[in-house]
Amino acid sequence: MKNIEEIKAIALQFEEFKFYSLKHLNSIVHTGKHSLIRNSVGLTQKQSLDVIKQSNGFVAMAAQLLLRHAGKEKWIHILYAKYRDCFLMQEDISAEDKQRIDAMYNR
Repeated sequence: MKNIEEIKAIALQFEEFKFYSLKHLNSIVHTGKHSLIRNSVGLTQKQSLDVIKQSNGFVAMAAQLLLRHAGKEKWIHILYAKYRDCFLMQEDISAEDKQRIDAMYNR
């Protein structure tokens, strides 16, 4: 997808999302860790919000591809602007957290 000029920016967003968020979401949602963590130690409010914001971002990226195919990609910018606090954007991740994640996954 990175080679298709029309969606190159979207493909790069997916790549960043995959590296910084997908492994975290996958480990919580698909391994059953979410119920163990929630029941044994609980998630902090920030952790819960981050997971929700990451999920929202993933859905928004899929919507962005669909809107691009429909020629209505301007709507994604309106969505992000109107509901900015509902998404965990790359600029929301501190440099320290990015370094920690980079080291953890050998980027």
